[in-house]
Amino acid sequence: MPYISVKLAPGFYSLGTDYSSKGRYRTGDLVRWYQGVSQPIGGWRARSADEAEGIPRAALTWGDNAGQAWIGIGTHDHLYAMTRSGDLHDITPSGFVSGQETAQSGGGYGTSVYGMGIYGTPLPDDTNVIPASSWSLDTFGENLVAVMDSDNKLYEWTLDPTIIAAPISGAPDAYALVTTQEGILMALGADDGAVLNPRYIKWSGLQNNTDWTPTATNLSRDQLLQTQGRIMLGKRVSDGVLILTDEGAFRASFVGPPFVYTFARVGSGCGAVSRQACAVTQSAAYWMGRNGFFQYNGYVTPLACDVQDFVFSDINDSQLSKVCTVLNPDFNEVWFLYPSGSSLEVDSYVALNYMESIWYTGKLDRTCGTGSNGVLQYPIMVSSDGLVFDHEVANSRDDRSPTMRTGPLEIGSGDNVILLKRFIPDERTAGSVAVSFYARQWPNGPQTMYGPYDATSPADLRITARQLEVEYVGDPNIDFRVGDFRFEVQPGGKR
Repeated sequence: MPYISVKLAPGFYSLGTDYSSKGRYRTGDLVRWYQGVSQPIGGWRARSADEAEGIPRAALTWGDNAGQAWIGIGTHDHLYAMTRSGDLHDITPSGFVSGQETAQSGGGYGTSVYGMGIYGTPLPDDTNVIPASSWSLDTFGENLVAVMDSDNKLYEWTLDPTIIAAPISGAPDAYALVTTQEGILMALGADDGAVLNPRYIKWSGLQNNTDWTPTATNLSRDQLLQTQGRIMLGKRVSDGVLILTDEGAFRASFVGPPFVYTFARVGSGCGAVSRQACAVTQSAAYWMGRNGFFQYNGYVTPLACDVQDFVFSDINDSQLSKVCTVLNPDFNEVWFLYPSGSSLEVDSYVALNYMESIWYTGKLDRTCGTGSNGVLQYPIMVSSDGLVFDHEVANSRDDRSPTMRTGPLEIGSGDNVILLKRFIPDERTAGSVAVSFYARQWPNGPQTMYGPYDATSPADLRITARQLEVEYVGDPNIDFRVGDFRFEVQPGGKR
């Protein structure tokens, strides 16, 4: 009998209908492709039994001058520092104003009390949306600097666990911050002398974050961005500072006195959805926009995303302010953590392997995280209940099964009925994996399930179909590899 070899491109493809994903993997959970082979994502373990109070919204890892590793964690109502050994210290500043735990949408249904207005008449959309509060975290020298966008005070923590973070003397209020490569602290969305201005930038003197008054002898200056948007975040990149608004992108380039920095627009229609929506690799910055993903490596380009329809039809638009990115450099990945449409809190992820342009999705309760930054062995992610986890550790995944399922695989040319007699897995398959088959005679027709079968050895089948979907389910907490596979077939008629 003839054999049919099935070679599927890596990653998920979920644009358009189910049938449009024919010959590809369409969906799954807790799996990745690395160097062309599918495998489960690494496991996780709690770094400490201590829980941060509040919903975590930002995290940062860094090393001090003595080589000690630190993890900064900002929740909607606290600021914490954790040691490498897992000791969690509350360094919340005195007088800190707690932020908004979840976003509140303005206007429309549900914004007034029951019985008000005329039934069936839409309420006017005339109320501002209040986003969930988020921290902006960075280092200045070896110290942690931080600001929450609803408290607006710039704070600094000097690495002493017995001392809380304190306001930076002379610093303006702001929505976000970033430290430049030159050692200058930028306040983004700063006060203009009267009120906070979401387009206004102030920066400190060189290596002096208490020097904010411009003089002829220092580098302190200010700049009003010419944009219709509001500044969301800033990130150090190879050619300066990338500043993302909610409608576009700017680059700040150091030129020295008298202007110190020049600001150039590098992108429009590419705004960031949140203050934590961007991650930077050695060669590029990646972020989530309102309807797509973008990359900056000297210029801004939209990213072709094979799961874009799935993500942006699944995401909770009212909670976009909670989107957070995590860099996972050991696997060349950027993870975007987001709340699904059925959830008020972050419960899902979409990951990009930026070296191979592969996308995959899944479910995970992690509200923020940070890459290892060369300081820790593993990337860090934090759950909604405030627990800090090392990720990519062995294979413990809370007893959850990694899965992946194809779109329709047309047997032959798709017009003949084919009898599948035998399934031959790829020899790279290792570990305990079950495979099931879902047969149809035509798209959207009734589906019949066969299996599960052990995918680590050939399986005898008797399946008659025109198209087939294949699903792999790995045993929880066990590693595996799944490559290409083959079917032994017997041609049938065109019935």
